[in-house]
Amino acid sequence: MKKKEKFMEILEKINLNKVNLDDNFFDSLKKDYQDFERWFLKKKSENLEVYVKFDNNKKIKIFLMLQIKNEIEEDILPLQKQIKRIKISTFKIDEKYKSQRFSEALINIIFTVMDEENVDECYVSLFKEKQDNLYKILLSWGFIETGFKNKEIILTKFKNKSTNSIKSDYRWYFRKEVFKNYKNSNYYLLPFETEYHDKLFPENKLWKTSNKAKEFDISSISITKTYLSKTPYIKIPEKGDFLLEYRKSDIPQKIFRSVITGVGIITEVINGKNMKLEEWLKIVGNTSVFTSDELKKEFTSNRKIIIKFLHIFSFGEKNNINYQFLEDNNMWKKGDYLPSHPMENKIKIINLILEKWKSKWKY
Repeated sequence: MKKKEKFMEILEKINLNKVNLDDNFFDSLKKDYQDFERWFLKKKSENLEVYVKFDNNKKIKIFLMLQIKNEIEEDILPLQKQIKRIKISTFKIDEKYKSQRFSEALINIIFTVMDEENVDECYVSLFKEKQDNLYKILLSWGFIETGFKNKEIILTKFKNKSTNSIKSDYRWYFRKEVFKNYKNSNYYLLPFETEYHDKLFPENKLWKTSNKAKEFDISSISITKTYLSKTPYIKIPEKGDFLLEYRKSDIPQKIFRSVITGVGIITEVINGKNMKLEEWLKIVGNTSVFTSDELKKEFTSNRKIIIKFLHIFSFGEKNNINYQFLEDNNMWKKGDYLPSHPMENKIKIINLILEKWKSKWKY
């Protein structure tokens, strides 16, 4: 599996042999699974890499182990077809970290690995009652019950099946089996200042350009993001509309440095015009790029339209769409404030996104 830099600011990717099985983080797993220690030692011998978060005392607080499987597990009923798929072997978050959206960060990793490995399915076995929180999290991201393994149930995520829900369809909206539900969506340009763009989307990279973010936090690697706007919209964006993540140039010459670097999809738009600060802050939560003090300033500056969206994917270095291209192809007319209304040439935009998608994941 390829190392994803964006996760490393918050989570570490390490060899399983560096993990201490005696850490009390694993106590509940040892209790629930009689052969856990033997199984864990066997996995160490396979030289696997895992995603981990340690606290300041080097105690494990988050742990994710993924495996690439290409064989039939005979104790799963009904029997699976023999195809390459991802298995979530361990997905565990310490109680104190469950409110910080780290589950989204792990889901993000899982779906990224599915694309990197070009597999269409990912599955996990779990105890439905004992692991009720994990069960609900996975269902919300499109996993469905597909079978049993002894007393555990099997949940599977399929890339090519739509559930008619933006969150559970995540993130393969542009596969033909799913896109039919989003063919009427509009496309909006979402402009970000350089530093804020690079913090919120650390994987949206520019060629020969370093990341300008001063620091990273959970908003950097989670899926749900929030954009705060005071744009005088001609047509306000709606749930299901797509957002083109636009990094404004950090130098005066913008034609090649101002670029669309990725795509998101709106889950909710809230006009906070008549809200009090406390209510507005509660809705924004920790999904924006701003600190608490910065959020208060944004509220005071009347940036009260809250756009919640899911980041889908980044285009990648040498694959971004610059301002010059938009202008040359009549997609950004001179004198027009593009973010205030849906972009024109919708078919061309869709084809561009599909081109970037196929180029990145080799579909």
